[in-house]
Amino acid sequence: MNPGLEAGMARQLSFAKALDHVLRPLGFHRTSSRRRDKEWLREVEGCEESVVLQFYPHLGATANLAARDSKSASILDDTVPPNSPGLWYPVTRRIGEIMDGNDRWWRQDENGPSELATAISTHAPAFFAKYRGLSNQAAMFGRGVAAWRTPTDRLYLAIALWRMGEAEEAREALRNPPKGISEAWLKQFAALDRLFASRSGLEETDPRLAD
Repeated sequence: MNPGLEAGMARQLSFAKALDHVLRPLGFHRTSSRRRDKEWLREVEGCEESVVLQFYPHLGATANLAARDSKSASILDDTVPPNSPGLWYPVTRRIGEIMDGNDRWWRQDENGPSELATAISTHAPAFFAKYRGLSNQAAMFGRGVAAWRTPTDRLYLAIALWRMGEAEEAREALRNPPKGISEAWLKQFAALDRLFASRSGLEETDPRLAD
């Protein structure tokens, strides 16, 4: 094996071991024991939470934290057309963004693995806790904000509101999508609207979801 490549793999393994050391006590498990797989998962209060170790040449290592509500994800998957666009995790942040809003990378030296692991153990628990609970999710996805951010946010906002018993507000969140949005997204919004209407005994809206 090329000496440089071997050294790089060893450094990646050191980061993985450091993260494994702090994440396992928090209930995370690695998705695979293979070196190339560097993701840890756990399920807490109905939410799937993920930590992914990422490397980039000349920058070093960082971690991406992500979460999704398992029931909301199931509702979306069961309702929208197959192969619809969207993100597996509606909430994804790099650890540096969570810390201070900056994109941080840790050097692959003797201190890097422990420093990244410490950052995750310090900041990840509070980040994940903010997402749990439907009211927290609704706020995170833009409840009360008229402007759309991303289509994925809007879908999960509507589902969170509907699960909270706010059927009309959930349907309102799907109305008036931005101009130019693709037909694939419109089909998802319409499918959710039909679900909310049928389950709540309300009339369906225009498939274009425009008032």
